[in-house]
Amino acid sequence: MRMQFTSALMRNLGTLALLLLLSACASTANKQTPDAPEDKAPRTQSNHSYVNSEFAGILFRNDTASEKQTGSSKDDLWQRLRDGFDLPKLDNDRVAYYERRFTRNPEHFYTMLGRAKWFLPYILTEVEKRGYPSELALLPAVESGFITHAKSSSKASGLWQFIPSTGRLYGLNENWWYDGRRDPVRSTQAALDFLGELEQRFDGDWFLAIAGYNAGGGNIEKAIRQNKKKHRSTHFNDLPLRRETSNYVPKLIAFRNIFLNPQRYGLTLPALSNAQQFSSLDAGSQIDLNLLAQKAGLDAATLRFLNSAYRRNVTPPGGPHILYLPVGGYKRASSTLASLSQTDRLHWAHYRVKSGDVLGRIAKQHGVSVAAIQQSNKLKSNFIRPGDILLIPVIGGRSSGKSTSTAKQTVPRASGGKLTHHVQKGDTLWGIAQRYGVKVAQISQWNQISQSITLKLGQKLTIYTSS
Repeated sequence: MRMQFTSALMRNLGTLALLLLLSACASTANKQTPDAPEDKAPRTQSNHSYVNSEFAGILFRNDTASEKQTGSSKDDLWQRLRDGFDLPKLDNDRVAYYERRFTRNPEHFYTMLGRAKWFLPYILTEVEKRGYPSELALLPAVESGFITHAKSSSKASGLWQFIPSTGRLYGLNENWWYDGRRDPVRSTQAALDFLGELEQRFDGDWFLAIAGYNAGGGNIEKAIRQNKKKHRSTHFNDLPLRRETSNYVPKLIAFRNIFLNPQRYGLTLPALSNAQQFSSLDAGSQIDLNLLAQKAGLDAATLRFLNSAYRRNVTPPGGPHILYLPVGGYKRASSTLASLSQTDRLHWAHYRVKSGDVLGRIAKQHGVSVAAIQQSNKLKSNFIRPGDILLIPVIGGRSSGKSTSTAKQTVPRASGGKLTHHVQKGDTLWGIAQRYGVKVAQISQWNQISQSITLKLGQKLTIYTSS
């Protein structure tokens, strides 16, 4: 009897050990990320604690509480973003490549998040309203790195990188004063309209719709027809597309995977609120952004960043006059605008017309457009007479022309050395200013160029550094 009991006990212990072993194996398997590619991404934990952007406004730390990292907080924007992920897995080697590339330099990634925090709550809300996959809210990361004034070599501009022709189709008009493609609200509405039309065009296939956003729907349809003729698959992975478009969808999926499991890439996302980070205010008429910032005690760089659509940092004479303000700045801006008279809202130069003067020459001397002078002086034609006094809008606080009374703004040089920067592909004045620790206004003054100028490859810029 004892022998039988002992034998049964041994069998039960063996079975229990086997079950424990299988349970441990299953637990290990469950720790793998379903959507993560097999290729191993960098796992070195970042230990940065910094703000590396003029507009970041966030202190990125690694000692964030675990509940904020995992998104258990109801007010965590990242968890809300993950909850809406709905695009299928994409088996594509380029996804793993871009996962590594986007996380190779954590400083660049965190700096992008510093810009994204201004717009992601708004964009995600608009995506959710339409019932779209929340991955679409990350498209500006692919397109522009969430830089409102980003401009490509193909003349695409803004968060969503509309080219001029497509922008006009969706109401994003541009002129000397204003570029609707750089308006974060208007461009977001236009981009989601465009994506929705493409999704319907491709029968609900979001991969094809997203590819169409990059290449144009016609080019995607052409690639589909080519594959059908050859009896080949019409899945995104199998279409004969140009390299930029073939990489476009994998880039978005790479960002999706990074935000889905940041710890896998050695990243810790800062906890962000779901609340919108900017508010809208109708200024009613023209206003100089720098002047408003000074009078209302607002950060001028942030105000310009949120309102990059205003090319001259001044709202246009005929509108729009909508300003985007950081949360907490609405009351100060509103009360300041109410206290300013129409003539106090802009810096003006007064120019006395001489014999032989023409509007085109006067406009060129002052660095403004003929239309700007006409609108400012309610001129219905180019006709001017000697002795006339013209009001010239002083864009950016200075005028380069001669006038009867102009308060010229001087920008001090840094105390360090002088160097020459050769413009490279992708350079912007803001990016160059960040690199050398100076201000855009300083670079503009030192080189006698407009702050809204489009830089050319190889162009030489003089920089005075502090060291």
